[in-house]
Amino acid sequence: RTKGHTTSGVNFRAAFFVVLWLFYAKEAHFMVQINGKPAENAAGLTLSAYLSQAGYQPAFLAVERGGEIVPRAQYDTTILQDGDVIEIVQFVGGG
Repeated sequence: RTKGHTTSGVNFRAAFFVVLWLFYAKEAHFMVQINGKPAENAAGLTLSAYLSQAGYQPAFLAVERGGEIVPRAQYDTTILQDGDVIEIVQFVGGG
């Protein structure tokens, strides 16, 4: 043991950094990400409910979940989960 240091102080610091790491790891990894941005409170919603809440019109868009297109017929039964990565593409007219 060195002067001025106690083992309990070292253990406290180690525990503090473990808790800090777990907090940030959870925040960074476990949430729904939509179009590259975190979507708080989206986990647990159906895709249809999220789209409605966010103001999207399902007839004019395509949704990709985890790299795969979600068929429009499955919007009501697809539940957004922590860790999902969603991309929403809207179709626009014009020329």
